Amino acid sequence: MPRFQEQPTRPQRIAVYDLDIIKIKFVVVFHTVLRQKTVSILKGSKPLRQSNIKNHQLGTLKALSKDPSVTILPAEGRAVVVMDSSDYQPKIYDLLQDESTYTKISDQRKNPTSSTEKSLNALLNKSKINNQSMIPAGAKQRDDKLYYKLRSTDATPVTFYGLPKIHKPEVPLRPITSSINCPTYQASKYLASILSPLQRNQFTVTNSNNYVRKTSNCTTESHEIMVSFDVVSLFTSIPMALALEVTKTRLESDSTIPERTNVSVDNIIRLNSYLKTTTLSLVPFPTNKYSAVP
Repeated sequence: MPRFQEQPTRPQRIAVYDLDIIKIKFVVVFHTVLRQKTVSILKGSKPLRQSNIKNHQLGTLKALSKDPSVTILPAEGRAVVVMDSSDYQPKIYDLLQDESTYTKISDQRKNPTSSTEKSLNALLNKSKINNQSMIPAGAKQRDDKLYYKLRSTDATPVTFYGLPKIHKPEVPLRPITSSINCPTYQASKYLASILSPLQRNQFTVTNSNNYVRKTSNCTTESHEIMVSFDVVSLFTSIPMALALEVTKTRLESDSTIPERTNVSVDNIIRLNSYLKTTTLSLVPFPTNKYSAVP
């Protein structure tokens, strides 16, 4: 006699439905968690670094970097130059012999920047409230956040090195100063964000490609020649008073200044003047310290 499957009772049907719902919820939750974990892993993963040099070559480079008899420097055109230290150091000293730009300091402290820090912090502390025409009456000239951002603590001297000009005879050095973490670094960076939009770069080029584009339509007559001038010490030759006067004029005529800062024009010029006239300690070598003449 054939047996037929009995129909489930109502409580049994409810139990089956509940079990199916639990299974569906579990699958959805599992997929959601799996997706989140996968996204998290992908975001935190880094591509494998594939070196284009072999291990023994890398070992040679590391040994070379620790060799005091050679100096490894970046050069123009994204090149790297390996110079004998006996050639590099005299060239650096020759640059520092320009007494109109650098002076040797007798301060033998490890970090001779405390006097610059004190004078800068004192200047910043003076600029509190000033009712200028460009800002609302009683507006703060510096809030605590800005003050603590610009003030200097535990600064280090400027790093000074030479950039080899490999395209010139005898490979002269271009003096380079790295001001990162020097006393005036943050103040200079903030001031640059205010003054940069004032630039009018119609007579400048960014690189050789930009120069080619600008001159591609220029024609030279038979009685004309195109010349190139090598300007020496351009920025240090600019008259300080004239530069400050032009800066102030452009600041006063710029209606967008309040969008960048609430510091008054007079205080901007005061800070700019300080940064242009203060001396910065240079450390080209561990045993010798110089300062840049403003």
